Amino acid sequence: MSESLRLGGTSFGCSQSEEHFEKSKCYGHVFNALLYFCLCVFHFLFLFLLMNMNYVH
Repeated sequence: MSESLRLGGTSFGCSQSEEHFEKSKCYGHVFNALLYFCLCVFHFLFLFLLMNMNYVH
């Protein structure tokens, strides 16, 4: 990944590659937050289903 960023730096010029790097870092944080949120939601759904199964049986 760092290799492609370096290649982008040579072809686009330094300032644009730095801006792209900041943007990708920001998207990374958003993606991590969404992933964490989805994991929490799935965890609660799983617990809910387990409770329902125990209640039925």
